[in-house]
Amino acid sequence: MQSKKHALLLFFCMLNLAAFSNSFGKRQVNAEPLFDNKPVIDGLLNDICWQQAQWTCDFVQYSPVENAAPSQKTCFAVFNDENFLYIAIKAHDTAPDSIVRRLTRRDQIDGDYVGVMIDSYLDHRNAFALLVSAAGVKFDASISDDGSRRDLNWDPIWTVRTNIDYEGWTAEMRIPFSQLRFNPSESNTWGFQVERSIFRNNEKVFWQPFSRSAPGWVHQMGLLSGLDQINPRKTFDIIPYVVSSAESFEPVTGNPYATGSRFKQNAGVDGKIGLTNYLTLDFSVNPDFGQVEADPSEVNLTAYESFLTEKRPFFIEGNELLRFQLSFGGNTESLFYSRRIGRKPQYQPGAGENTFVSLGDFTPIAGAAKITGRTPGGLSVGLLHSVTANQYALISQDASETKMLAEPFTNYIVTRAIQDFNSGNTIVGIMGTAVNRNLKEDHLKFLHSSAYSSGLDLTHYFGDRTFMLRATGYFSHVKGSKEAIDRTQRSPVHYFQRPDATHLSYDPERTSLTGTGGNIQFYKLKGNLQYAAALLAKSPQLELNEIGFLRSTDQLFQVSYIGYSFNEPVGILNSASINLNQMSYWNFNFENVGNAGDLSYNLQFTNNWSLGNGVGYNISNLSASMLRGGPAFLLAPSANGFLSIRTNNQKALSFSSRVSITEGEHKSHNRRDINLGVTYRPTKTLMITLTPSYGTNMNNTQYVRTISLPENEPRYIMANLFQRTLATSLRVNYTITPELTLQFWGQPFISTGHFTDFKNVNDPRASDYFNRFSSFTESQITYNPNERSYYITENEEGTLGYSFRNPDFKITEFLGNLVLRWEYKPGSTFFLVWSQTRDYYYQDGFLDVYQDAFDLFSQKAHNVFMLKFTYRFGA
Repeated sequence: MQSKKHALLLFFCMLNLAAFSNSFGKRQVNAEPLFDNKPVIDGLLNDICWQQAQWTCDFVQYSPVENAAPSQKTCFAVFNDENFLYIAIKAHDTAPDSIVRRLTRRDQIDGDYVGVMIDSYLDHRNAFALLVSAAGVKFDASISDDGSRRDLNWDPIWTVRTNIDYEGWTAEMRIPFSQLRFNPSESNTWGFQVERSIFRNNEKVFWQPFSRSAPGWVHQMGLLSGLDQINPRKTFDIIPYVVSSAESFEPVTGNPYATGSRFKQNAGVDGKIGLTNYLTLDFSVNPDFGQVEADPSEVNLTAYESFLTEKRPFFIEGNELLRFQLSFGGNTESLFYSRRIGRKPQYQPGAGENTFVSLGDFTPIAGAAKITGRTPGGLSVGLLHSVTANQYALISQDASETKMLAEPFTNYIVTRAIQDFNSGNTIVGIMGTAVNRNLKEDHLKFLHSSAYSSGLDLTHYFGDRTFMLRATGYFSHVKGSKEAIDRTQRSPVHYFQRPDATHLSYDPERTSLTGTGGNIQFYKLKGNLQYAAALLAKSPQLELNEIGFLRSTDQLFQVSYIGYSFNEPVGILNSASINLNQMSYWNFNFENVGNAGDLSYNLQFTNNWSLGNGVGYNISNLSASMLRGGPAFLLAPSANGFLSIRTNNQKALSFSSRVSITEGEHKSHNRRDINLGVTYRPTKTLMITLTPSYGTNMNNTQYVRTISLPENEPRYIMANLFQRTLATSLRVNYTITPELTLQFWGQPFISTGHFTDFKNVNDPRASDYFNRFSSFTESQITYNPNERSYYITENEEGTLGYSFRNPDFKITEFLGNLVLRWEYKPGSTFFLVWSQTRDYYYQDGFLDVYQDAFDLFSQKAHNVFMLKFTYRFGA
């Protein structure tokens, strides 16, 4: 028995060994003051200061073999004056012809690169990364949350040049202190790291050794001293813009808003101003996002809203500070969802015979401003204020025009504060949001007049950051008319009207709704063995969708995870991991509504190929949204799995593929999705990526509609759905110079859905799957092809009858975007944009690729041509 205890103890010690085996001391380098002989930034390193510099050359491998000697020598030196930090890096190479130089867009560097990371606050959580490829392409990002998040929209004004010679290649940087944020001090010390990537060896080396088994990396950085008496310089950048666009599209006879062409001019201004040494104001007056790529096509047959990623630069930059996630992992639910600001107008007047409506796709943003920064005491603050103007719908009827307010003047405010304690090991944050509308028109009373939310989060690391405990709590309150709050209660987020939800209190007289939620999470982060457990609760009354993103409420959720990984090469493997997850769900009536689990593994091979595979099983799922406000429906258990393969992406031609399968019991549903990817780099300046996909979805319990019958129970109509979706995305990046790029993105999309075997829900929770519904017999259902409608007669007397439209669909779309971007001087850009949209809808559920493509491209496209010019006035 004693020997077994010793063996067990030894086993757990080995599992946790990596958490303690790589403990490195902090290295320190000194920035030498530079009074004269300042370098010319040309990448040659022939200036006097570099000739006399003290070079630091003690680098170690990060990958593929942690802490091993690098295959090539790397050295760097650092100087500073009162305005700039000067850094030179010598990337020695015994085979200079093998240095990989690929021209790409900024922030998408490829090939060999070097760079620095700077924690100028020395808070061990946030940093700035400034890298450059051997081809001279910049990569700069703002890093947060100890390296787990990065903001690529941080584009500082800095200078860097590279050069290749017989000894390897060199990089020479000049970084203005005005582009960094730090606290004034007589003797500044910053976190500092120097990185190099040797592309052909898939090798990364660092000056300060990093442990891959540790959580995060900002806290592991070395130190840069010698920055004595430097002072922060306040940023002052003003960037006005002018834009002109021309549209052409298919004219509509009699429609004064669809004459076939349209011309627009616009102007505005963006700015970045340093308010204090540590607070920066970003603002945008009448912002324009005409160069932003369109959202990909999709067909959403669920009750829930689709989540769309933010693509507008103003809202992306610095958004990590305004992040407050409701759940964990990759869940998108959050207190702040910036796509709410400037969304499509929510009121849409109906058009009829001789009536035409003009309504924009977006609500105009009159102005937006952000204040972000970090105080000397470790308090990070963020404030966003945005105002959207009145958006009117123009209505033309019988040659007369009227206008109707479609989206009222709305004020959005988001605030966030995060305080660090104990060198970043304890973090306390608070967040608040507010939305207020100027509601006067009766037809807009379905909107909330105001909405507020707040959240509190706590993160604590202990055991030398081996473990992490995180807890959050949040609150919401919305106000409005009875119509507005009734609409909220009946929305897919809540479905208070469900007849079987006895724990929910649906009240059409309400004029406000208040809800709460929160979660607690525990993680083991260090070492090869990692595990986690978490609990989450969202009350039924929680409502955040005025400025946040909330998919569902009335939820208690428990998840546990355990995983094992190793990062050192073994045989043909570079690294491998295996993960096991378990999840259970309940509602606030403590009904178990779901149980699931999955097992997956990932393998990285020494030839740079990768393989991923996983299987999962949903034991049960009681869906509250299946019948769109009707009773909960018990879905059949299902199994799922996936297989993904990726070839060496360092090659000129590389491939990827992912196949996923879901199979329901009783043949209730199955889904097949195949996603392929091909990337080809014929030259160092051109990259072509093609990603075709094909999917089938067969569901025997697809919701169709609810029929309300006088003096009878409502009928919930379901059917067998056979859906097929075919899409291809083509992306071409041509980099003429690091400042001049041409990018094309195009996506043809076809999705068809054919419905058969219509049925009525009988007992949605029956233990026997086939007792949950009954199909209509041939005598009960008839189809009128002229009206495209189904007619139901339930009884022989024909007294109980109803009808519904044929739900078959065929949606075809093409989205295309071509952008020429020229940064003709730092911070000043010129855009030439062509975008095209085609769409075609037909009530036919059958896929015919050639005919569907012909029908789509035989329609006249909606083309937009745009010229945009910005100019930076900066200090």
